Amino acid sequence: MTYRERRLARAARLEEWAEKRAAKAEDNFTTVRSLVKDVPFGQPILVGHHSERASLRHRDRVIGAMDRGVENSQKSEEMKSKASNIRSAVDRAIYDDDADAIDKLREKIQNAERLRDEIKAYNASARKGQADESLLSEKMRSNLHELQSMRGMMGKNGQLPPFLGSNLSGSISRNKKRLARLERDSSASR
Repeated sequence: MTYRERRLARAARLEEWAEKRAAKAEDNFTTVRSLVKDVPFGQPILVGHHSERASLRHRDRVIGAMDRGVENSQKSEEMKSKASNIRSAVDRAIYDDDADAIDKLREKIQNAERLRDEIKAYNASARKGQADESLLSEKMRSNLHELQSMRGMMGKNGQLPPFLGSNLSGSISRNKKRLARLERDSSASR
């Protein structure tokens, strides 16, 4: 079983558990509705009356069932969220045991290099005093406007922050090493 398959199996288990928790929550809420259906709205507990202990026990049963229902409902949503995050990560990730991992990794490196070159070109134009946003892709332009709205994020003369380029360079270097290892492993296994 590949790593991708194991991750997808975990997501499926989480979704199954979430469904079970949602069913339990619905059962708890049904219990609450059945417990309170015969109690008149606003009915006070008659302190000192012979019915006081029974009324308090009834109230505790209602509160307990409601608490369990809310807890199960929240746990169900948490598990659904985890499963969704796992599926999303699996869709984006490049695992070493994927059949097309080498091609995907090459494409990822090319995209990162293209983005790094965009950032370099934009920063060069900003250093000259005329920041040219047309050098950036649409996504990078929206990121630029977001960064400009944050105080202290932009570099001198409106340049993009230096950490963007250095983070990309580190990612490119790491992925190139990984690509070389995968190519070496694939040629050795032939």
